[in-house]
Amino acid sequence: AARTVVGGPAHTPAPSSSWLTAEVPYWRTVPAVTFPDARQPFSQTHRVSGCLPYPVRAVALSEQPIVRGHTALLRLEIDADADCQVTYLGQREPCFREGASEFIVPMGISALEEPGSYPLRVDVASGAHMAAFTLTLDVAPGSYGFQTINPPPSLAALMDPALRASEDAYLAQWRSLRSPERRWELPLAWPLAQVVPVSADYGDRRSYGGTVGGYHSGVDFRAWTGMEVLAPADGVVVMAEALEMRGNAVLLDHGAGLVTGYWHLSRIDLEVGETVTRGQAFALVGNTGLSTGAHLHWEVWANGVSVDGKQWLREDAFGGVFPTGDGAQPVSDEVAGE
Repeated sequence: AARTVVGGPAHTPAPSSSWLTAEVPYWRTVPAVTFPDARQPFSQTHRVSGCLPYPVRAVALSEQPIVRGHTALLRLEIDADADCQVTYLGQREPCFREGASEFIVPMGISALEEPGSYPLRVDVASGAHMAAFTLTLDVAPGSYGFQTINPPPSLAALMDPALRASEDAYLAQWRSLRSPERRWELPLAWPLAQVVPVSADYGDRRSYGGTVGGYHSGVDFRAWTGMEVLAPADGVVVMAEALEMRGNAVLLDHGAGLVTGYWHLSRIDLEVGETVTRGQAFALVGNTGLSTGAHLHWEVWANGVSVDGKQWLREDAFGGVFPTGDGAQPVSDEVAGE
């Protein structure tokens, strides 16, 4: 699998202060590129022309193919004061600014997306000047399990498909959050006071007593009632209330396209509008809503799409396209349940 990397636009040599490690002659359309803060050199382009339109200086896209249910990350460097948007898989999303000349875009790929190659269009506007180019997103199927869950009769009413649809629609209002300030660092912090096994993985197809079909949109951690739930990154509480299916629930907005959710809590200690810092306890694990035992259901949204949060716990989450934070504690794949 190759990473998509392009640099050295034909309109001007790339200055040494850019992502590029040296001046790039006009005739070199596929230069070697290094992100000093990522500590990893990048390979040559993957199905992409090296000629980039002004004012784009360099582009990097995380490893291809991208397993559905995972998050791809696009990173750009732009010469001039500009804005950009990307279009992919039916979504049109803003680029999030990183400093004076860099942008990032985390792109969640649904676990139900059909495998295949899809266009990723990048539109850049600098004053009256408009530019556009297209990359390719290669989506691989991945491998997911299947679960049959038989809740007790006391929870039968919570298996109503209409109730699920209503609650999904209610939560959809927060899926459109696109706060511009990035508050997260990679890898994310473990969302519990102790590292525990995964009891139900993201993406597993599941059936509740044969009544409700679908897939598991989060990761269930085998925690016990009363264990502290911790913020994986700085953020703002945007939802904190009791829901019928998800029980006591919280949503945290971490900015730059990342929102995390916490279901089935026994207690919530913060209100909407309050801020949290990485590692701060803000709730307790419980067994509320449609739940057959104490656990934490951890939901991760990348630009509104539920994705596998375990990827965000890894130090190499985006293959070096985005640097890890100082002092971050990565979680091994074995512990994370992969």
